[in-house]
Amino acid sequence: MINPAELVDALVEKLRAIPELVAEMEGDPERIYAYHDLYPKRVSLPAATYEMPVPSILVAWQGTTPVSFGAGEAWRHNLLLYLRARETLEGDPPTAYYRLFDLIVNGVPAGGALKMLYATVHPRCHPMDLPSIQRASDEQGTDYFKVTMSFTDIEQIRPGGSALLDRMAVGCVVEDFTITIGSGPGRASSRIAVNFAGSGKLLEPSGITLPAPTLEHFLPSASAQVTINGVDYVTNRNLVSLELGFKNNLRLDSGFYPGSGTQDGAAIRGRLEFGDREASLKFTARFEHGSTELTKLRNQTTGTAVISLQGELISGSDYHSIEVTFHKVAFRTAVVGDTDGIVTVEVECQPLWDATNGLLTAVARTTQDNIGYLCSIHRKKSTCSFASPMARVLSRSASRPMRNGSSASGAARSSSSSSGVGSQRPPSPTPKRSMRPCSARSASTKARRSMPTRPAGSSSN
Repeated sequence: MINPAELVDALVEKLRAIPELVAEMEGDPERIYAYHDLYPKRVSLPAATYEMPVPSILVAWQGTTPVSFGAGEAWRHNLLLYLRARETLEGDPPTAYYRLFDLIVNGVPAGGALKMLYATVHPRCHPMDLPSIQRASDEQGTDYFKVTMSFTDIEQIRPGGSALLDRMAVGCVVEDFTITIGSGPGRASSRIAVNFAGSGKLLEPSGITLPAPTLEHFLPSASAQVTINGVDYVTNRNLVSLELGFKNNLRLDSGFYPGSGTQDGAAIRGRLEFGDREASLKFTARFEHGSTELTKLRNQTTGTAVISLQGELISGSDYHSIEVTFHKVAFRTAVVGDTDGIVTVEVECQPLWDATNGLLTAVARTTQDNIGYLCSIHRKKSTCSFASPMARVLSRSASRPMRNGSSASGAARSSSSSSGVGSQRPPSPTPKRSMRPCSARSASTKARRSMPTRPAGSSSN
């Protein structure tokens, strides 16, 4: 469990980095400050709130409660922000407290790209839960407002005790991944699901010491840029949801062959090979007068599809981000329906092979190095380079993984050639992942690569 005082100080620092919020404090960031218990000089929070200057924001820790998730456990830290708004002159609009709450939730700290609601305040805590605001009164009957805010520690399994599980799944590869972006203010509106398949071989104990958790950077759906078949769905403000994916169609049964190996009397796979790989893209948009989806379906019009998400600033003009380009798509189906009583059209796209650029390109920008491979698949060979999280998923679905190796300034490159079906033997175990917020991981350097792939069902010879 983290020291809550660190969380309080980190929140104060984040709030002071919001220029508009500091302006509401008459330009003085020191008016956003922390309350820490200090016996015997500082032992009364009600007295501290009574003595608050106008305007000001006081941040105080209210307590910590345990949260259980099956065998896991976590700590939830509850903070209170006490608000006193600036003086409002006669004739001014009555927006002082409304604006303070809006900036606390939706303000963007300098140097970042995410609203406070989605920002990482402390590296060992998830972003804040949805906050609430309510009216209160001091001893003299003067009203002020309190904002309740919660932050949850990273979950642990039997912290400080002997290991509950210590095993390594050897030879795991990616079967498929799906990125989903939807409507709504929460983190669930931007998700990635990754499914893995393994050889069946386990090592217990693993012999591995797990590193410290890697900081994740959220890529919110509100940052999406989407252009499909000549239509900018973000500029038109009519996109409801979108889903893109890639599937290896692994040849699971062929991994068991004479001599593939056994463990504890049961057969294990000696290889994992990809089959006819598939890319997918579908979306739902509001259907308006002049919408062209049905016309493009009838005419089988083709064009490109570009989908991107952006997170926090890395440096200069580089942000944590992902961009996926389908170089040629046509509409396979377009079904008119409704979403929340509004007429919509649900479109399933057919990704097609482009003679120049291939099937698709994925570009991920992040500061974490040594986390994946880049593969360009052509009809007679495949080349691989180390890249970023999305390229990692695509590459493991496309070619033989190469050994890790990278310099401090960027991603090292290597290449391999293959023909026929590509066999996959990943260098390290990877657990199966479920739905999680879509994010780019962060540590020290930047990786940016692209990957054209061959069309589903085509031969690699």
